[in-house]
Amino acid sequence: MKVLSLTQPWAEAVRLRIKRFETRGRRINYRGKLAIHATKERFDPRNYDPAWVRLLADMGIVFEELDYGAVICIATLCADLPTDTLLLRDPLELALGDFSAGRRALRLADVRVLKNPIPMRGHQMLFDWPSNIPQPADADFVEVIA
Repeated sequence: MKVLSLTQPWAEAVRLRIKRFETRGRRINYRGKLAIHATKERFDPRNYDPAWVRLLADMGIVFEELDYGAVICIATLCADLPTDTLLLRDPLELALGDFSAGRRALRLADVRVLKNPIPMRGHQMLFDWPSNIPQPADADFVEVIA
């Protein structure tokens, strides 16, 4: 399985299924299961627009409870699209990424939340799940009631 490191609160927004697209500057050819890793970098809401921080809090992100330095969920990376082809109108989704021309939007789906974050060291680019860390089993995920 591949792993993608995101800073907080962007990783949390994926875990909460608020963020459906991760934007990047280059194409990613991989498709399939993708672990979302929250980096160790601490989020300080004082460094961001208060309206944006309030919007995230209203969507359920609790900044004092964010996980760091761990895989927090598994998603499916199902598409890599040019940002200029997307017709997004959701202001929160737009606020959670850089959808400027020439960039790529990675479509994330089927997010499964881990009961307990799996500590792991992150990397700058997409990377392979480390062989010395067991991958999660079905019992390691929170059950979603539809």
